[in-house]
Amino acid sequence: MSEIKVNKISPATGTETTLGDASDDFLLPSGAEIKAKSGSTITIESGATLANAGTATGFGGGGKVLQVIATNMTVTSRTTTSGSFVDLSGFTADITPAATGSKILCMVQINHGTSYQHHRAYKLFRDSTEISNTSSYYGGSDLAPQLDTATIVIVDSPATTSAVTYKIQWVAYASGTRYLNKNSAASYTALPSTMTLIELESATVTTVSS
Repeated sequence: MSEIKVNKISPATGTETTLGDASDDFLLPSGAEIKAKSGSTITIESGATLANAGTATGFGGGGKVLQVIATNMTVTSRTTTSGSFVDLSGFTADITPAATGSKILCMVQINHGTSYQHHRAYKLFRDSTEISNTSSYYGGSDLAPQLDTATIVIVDSPATTSAVTYKIQWVAYASGTRYLNKNSAASYTALPSTMTLIELESATVTTVSS
């Protein structure tokens, strides 16, 4: 292997120096560094790609958005009469985290109606693991024709780079029927119900329990 030792490389003419030819690779040995001095700029021109298969550090801290996955449910044909929790068909979102340390911000809004009273209950799952739920009871058969909205927001830590599926389960109470995106008389609709997954490089979560 040939070796050239110099303290400085400058262009013979103009202000640019080209290293090698197309398809050439320049290898940086383990432990070596390329340093940009204060006041200098490294520019990635349009059409070029900066690929990272290692660890990128020092880019303004964590919390950067890595990807966004969203499901919009606009159908009004989904109903359930089940007295136990069952999958809300089609209301899922799949995401493949870029890193095991990534956090997934899950935001779910469910527009719904019921044929009997106003008892709502939903569960959010990551694959087969329940990670959050919401439940409330307003009572009174006079509320049956109304539309309501249930919301679940949580920061999840799947700790994997394999694909995961987030899904919603729902339940009907007191021999009633639950409707997605409409009331029991179908006289009111609210579209869409949504599930949004935002992968964050990192996140700080503070739990207040008292």
